[in-house]
Parts: sequence; C-alpha cells; structure tokens
Amino acid sequence: MKMIEGTIELMEMNTKTKITEALDTQLQARGKNEMLDIIIELPPNTSGEATIPEMRSSFDQDIKPVDAALPHYGGEIIASNWLNRTLCVKIPAANVPELSVLPEIFRLDTSDRIERE
Repeated sequence: MKMIEGTIELMEMNTKTKITEALDTQLQARGKNEMLDIIIELPPNTSGEATIPEMRSSFDQDIKPVDAALPHYGGEIIASNWLNRTLCVKIPAANVPELSVLPEIFRLDTSDRIERE
C-alpha cells in the first residue's frame, strides 16, 4: 500500500490505469454493453485547512469537467459525496478504461454496497 501526504491509504491499483484491481476483475466478468455503477474518486483536496463551504465549492468545481465528459462515454452521475470527493456513475462497462484517462480522475473503483454482518 502507498500513502499520500501520510493520510490517505491507497488500494493496490492496476499499474497501467487508475482502475482498481476489484473493478478490473468486475469489468472482465461483465459484458461490454452492460451498465455498471462505479465510483469515481477525485484527487484529494490539497488546499490545506479549507472550511466546509470551501470544500463543497471546490468539489462542485472539480466535478464539472467529469460531468461534462460523461455523456461522451455513455455515462451519467447518479450520486455524489463532496466530503469524500466521490461520484457514483452509471456507465457501459466497455467505456470504463477510456474514462480512466481523464486527468480529473484519481481512481475508479467498484460500487459495492456496505452491508451489516
């Protein structure tokens, strides 16, 4: 595992892309035209000690290029979370690798639901 600024622990990632191993495995098991819900993680906010309104505003600005690009890949935002800087996106499985080249995207991951044990 790698650390960024000593605070953000990263999962093992496919070395060629920003796609996590879990998502890569899911992509290989799915049909190319199958719609997937995936998580887009934006780069960490490095503005230091920003206020909550500043963090929200920064997130709103940072998602604009991704939101504008998604229709080109057949995708759409279905949910967002400014606090952890993520978007849940519905997109055809075949277009996920192409989406990963966008510079505004830090990582792409599966959209697994958290369930009680």
